[in-house]
Amino acid sequence: MSKDKSKREALIVEDEPEVVFMVRSCLKKLDFQTAHASSVTSAEHKLASFHFDLIVLDRVLPDGDGIELLPIIHDTARETQILMLTQKNEVEARVSGLTRGADDYMGKPFNSRELAARVQALLRRSHIVSNNVVKINGFSLDVLTNKAQYNEHTALLTELEFELLYLFLRNSSHRCSRKMIERLWSIDNIPTPSGINVLVKRLRKRLLQFPIQIVTRYGAGYELIIGS
Repeated sequence: MSKDKSKREALIVEDEPEVVFMVRSCLKKLDFQTAHASSVTSAEHKLASFHFDLIVLDRVLPDGDGIELLPIIHDTARETQILMLTQKNEVEARVSGLTRGADDYMGKPFNSRELAARVQALLRRSHIVSNNVVKINGFSLDVLTNKAQYNEHTALLTELEFELLYLFLRNSSHRCSRKMIERLWSIDNIPTPSGINVLVKRLRKRLLQFPIQIVTRYGAGYELIIGS
């Protein structure tokens, strides 16, 4: 791989050519230089030879599960940001990816603008994953117990409530459209508009003791405001 040291470097671990093309196009617009691996073995060789600022990682690869690469990445490049981009997007798969070291998890099919926003947010924010706890934007989120903590305030959430709070926090604007929230459900269980309303209302109620608000932005979705 010919390096341009003025650019950040990304590795795309993906075996579908159409997805590689879309991700590469998106990352080039963000001024990344990209490399590609189509298998776990190929990715291991790349990781042994080069440093990457970002890795976009599929799970379903010809020779195994991309999640197998997470400990290798963390052993050799602790500061590398990892975005899993995969069809394995059920709650258990997302929890597994996050607890084993991914910094974000996004399902297919995906929107290029959302991918770009998530990549930018990953590179801006600083959070630590330790003992199954994600620390992000002042919150501690235990991905095994679904407990959220902010300063002295704690709340035990349901899986969907937890996923919604994490969705707000990992977006730099803390804003979520209804379409983004809809993706928290499985593809064969799309919620009704009232179902989304109920979930947001439940999370608001769970977090009443927290110094935050979830504000409705009519026509745009919702915004989480911290410190009000």
